[in-house]
Amino acid sequence: LRVAARFGSSKTTLDYQPAPTEVNDLYTWPTFHKGVAAALSISPDATSLDNSWILLNQVGLDTPSKSTMGLPTETNLALAAHAGLLFGLGLNRHLKHMVSWQAFHYLAVKHTPTSVGVLLGLAAAYRGTVDSTIARLLAVHVPALMPPNASDLQHSPSTIVAGLIGTGLLYAESCHRRTVEILQQEVTGPRPVGLPVPDPTVTQDDQSESYALGAGIALGLVTLARGERATGLADLKLVDSLRVWIDDPPGYSGHNSGNSGMVQNTAFGSYLDPLGVRENQSLGAVFPPTHSREPGSVLGSTPKLTLARTTAAIWALAMMYHRTNDPWVVQVLSLPNSSYRLKKFHPTVALLRSLGRWL
Repeated sequence: LRVAARFGSSKTTLDYQPAPTEVNDLYTWPTFHKGVAAALSISPDATSLDNSWILLNQVGLDTPSKSTMGLPTETNLALAAHAGLLFGLGLNRHLKHMVSWQAFHYLAVKHTPTSVGVLLGLAAAYRGTVDSTIARLLAVHVPALMPPNASDLQHSPSTIVAGLIGTGLLYAESCHRRTVEILQQEVTGPRPVGLPVPDPTVTQDDQSESYALGAGIALGLVTLARGERATGLADLKLVDSLRVWIDDPPGYSGHNSGNSGMVQNTAFGSYLDPLGVRENQSLGAVFPPTHSREPGSVLGSTPKLTLARTTAAIWALAMMYHRTNDPWVVQVLSLPNSSYRLKKFHPTVALLRSLGRWL
């Protein structure tokens, strides 16, 4: 597999040489999405698609073969395609026909694409229902949802993130307090408890980045479009804790930029009016001042991890106020008018702020 790029009118071609551990993913996940596309071609109103149909199309999970020279075998590609099919069936709500023992059989093999497809598929099929059986199934795959002294089941990072997002889908728009508390801790807390176990094929930064984004999306789904109508969550100060990461990410000390009381964060160039906090509350009432935090005391002390948690907070806030037309959120997610200030923003933060503002 050759991946190359040519820039503009230049005749120079840049070849991308993936690491040996990345070659398998370059084949597996496109095949996974091919299976999703095949499932989405089935009408949601189809009545003949039952549990027997799923069983007849099942690929032998007991015979996964090892990759040859870094390339996935035909069996592994078939497993990935079937995993995508399961996810697509869940999006069409056809996965409700899957019986519980069959779901456990899929998950017991711990084949990552299959686990991701089953967890997200079941969560999508039961989205917004807060079904207790599916909730327990998802909780087993998310350490943050397990009891403090629970055994480590050694799930892959992708499976844990899928469990997080699946939890958000299952509890969509419910404002379930316990779930919101846990997800808030994972997005804004000083040290999330559900970080995935180290994977030798993925850097720790990449694992934590995907986990933070998954937690932010899940939190946004649970509080989707509730805004000020999110009952029972006022004492959590959810909005204020999210704004801390949007305006002044912990772990980086800001400095006075000389712009009439605006504080500039040197990492992402976000600008914050210290007196403009919602309900005239100081950010110090939610978290200690930035300069009082010890470097490394908060997950995200590196620029990449802090960026991930900042984008997660933007996702959560934007989804929480989806289609509410709240002028305060529009102001929080707005971009500066001057090009000088705009250049201080990280491109990802600027993109998500613009997207979130128009949600």
